[in-house]
Formats: sequence, structure tokens, C-alpha cells
Amino acid sequence: MPKGGPPLLILDVKLENRLFVSLQSAVEAAVGDPQSLRQSLERIVQTEDVFRSEQHLISQDLEAWFELGPMASSPMFWAKQTALRAYIEQHLDLSVAALSPFVPQPPVVETRTLTVYLIPGFAHCYGPTEGVQLFALRAGAVPAEALLFLIHVYYHEISSLFYTETSRRAANDPDTAELFRHWLLLLIQNEGLANYVVLESLLALQAQGCPFAYFTYAGLVRNKEATAKAMTFCREILSQLNDSNFHHLRGHISNILKNPRLPVINLVGIHLAEAIAASFGERTLSAVAGREPQEFFRLYSDTGDQLCQYLFGPHREAAPAFGLLKLDQVSLGRGG
Repeated sequence: MPKGGPPLLILDVKLENRLFVSLQSAVEAAVGDPQSLRQSLERIVQTEDVFRSEQHLISQDLEAWFELGPMASSPMFWAKQTALRAYIEQHLDLSVAALSPFVPQPPVVETRTLTVYLIPGFAHCYGPTEGVQLFALRAGAVPAEALLFLIHVYYHEISSLFYTETSRRAANDPDTAELFRHWLLLLIQNEGLANYVVLESLLALQAQGCPFAYFTYAGLVRNKEATAKAMTFCREILSQLNDSNFHHLRGHISNILKNPRLPVINLVGIHLAEAIAASFGERTLSAVAGREPQEFFRLYSDTGDQLCQYLFGPHREAAPAFGLLKLDQVSLGRGG
């Protein structure tokens, strides 16, 4: 892990169990009546501000957002959910400390407060507003994996602190093809960095035969064939991106690049992060968070990794799509 002086970024994480208690009480009050449970959950979704951004979607399809069956009928459901909550509570300080070696420090002391709502039976993890995360306690998850995913969430929550002005504009409103391209590169970089923070522990769980409820792509990590395919797909998308098609892509890109069968953003980001750390060290890797995302791809290009050709093309013909020079331009620049 990179070493440094005292951390200037202070992440203050607060666990909020109010919704856990409310949902458990709603299930107990429903006493096995599915319709009564649905009405109670709808009422909670409609009245709790933290659900407001996705309120309509959740109410439309409760089954897609809550594990209604196990919540209402499984004798072990609440015991496991309570165990997950207790494990996270017990290891909260360690989870925050695990992040600090991988975060570039801001020039002045910065405190980021993050309130994490632990939600039983919920299907999704997301941040409805800055400083708030809805964290699903997924049935079937082992406590150690849930904690690792929470650390992964921490990184995404603080990543915007290090954005350049262009990255900030791209994240807020990528309304041109170039800003949209910048945003895609930023997504890949952030996913690579956030996963790298927990990668060693994640692979240890995988070696133990752990079933994954959060890191569902873990089985594809370090799979050369899957990674090469993801890189090729990434190259094709970015090479074809232009002013006439980016509006269409913008509406579908999440489904395209986060497809569970081939999670492009995850596989490409993780591979690049590993290659950069192996070649230049973890300090260099963590420092890219404060630069333009093109630097992440430039560093990877400089590793000489054998999979580079899948991302940039055999002759680096797709390099400009990542903000880099083609092979002939590199040669000219070196006086070749």
C-alpha cells in the first residue's frame, strides 16, 4: 500500500438503521399477508425522503426493488439481515481505514460526511443525493463481501472531490460528444480504482469459494478472454462515438457497459488499474484520481501490457478515442 503523511481527507461514515427497523416492523405487522406487506412498503417508499429520486420506479415494481418473498416468509431472512448489519457496525472503523491508503490527499483538510442507510431485502445500492447512500443488505451475501462492497461504495462517494473542472462538467452534464467520451473514460477509471481498493480481499474470498451477491463479476476478473472481449467492445464503442450518435448512446450506455454477462466498465477498469500498479506502483495509480481520466489510459499504454492491442487496436489506431496518440504519431514525436 502507498505510504504517506497524515490523511487530510476525513471520511465520516454514519450508519442509519431507521429504515431497517421500519421495514422489519412492517413485515411483522403484515403477519404473512402479501397485500398488507405491499401496502406498508409502498407507504414507506412514498413517505421517506431518501427514496424520492426513485420513488415512482420503486412503487411501480416493488418486486424488482425488494425481496418480498423471503422478507415475508423465510424464517432465516431476518436473522441473516441482522447478522449483516451487526458485522458492518462492528467493522465500520476498519472499513473506513481500508480506504485511506488509496486516496490522493486534497491540499487542505477536507471532511466528507456519508450517511449510509442499511436496507434489508433491498436490491440496489445507490446514492440518491451527495453524502447519502442506500446500501442493500442482500440475501445470500456473506458479511465479509458486504463490507468490501461498502468500501467500494466509499470510493465512489469521495471520487468527485478530486475531479478536474472538465471531469466535473462531464459528470454533471455530458451534453457534447467530447464530454460524453470524457465521462465514459472517467467511469472506467473510477470503477478500476474503486475495485482495486478491495481487489486483494475480494480475490481471497473468491479463492475460498465465496458466493458473490454484490461483486457478481468477480469470476471474470483476471479472465484473459473476458477482459480482451471487454476491451475490444470498449474500443468499438468509443471509436464510433460522435456528435450524431452520442445522444442515443447516452440513454443506453449503462445497460451496454454494465451488462452482467460482460461488465465492460468493471473488467476494463480493474485490468488497467492492476497493470498500472504493477508497473508504476500504487502511489502512481492512486494519484490519477486527481487528473484527467486520459492519464489513466496513458499510463496503461505505457505499461506495455500484452492486452493493450485489444483496447487501442493492433496499430494504436483507436488511441485518439482515449485521448492518446496513434503509433505513427508516437514515432514522429520520438523522431522516428
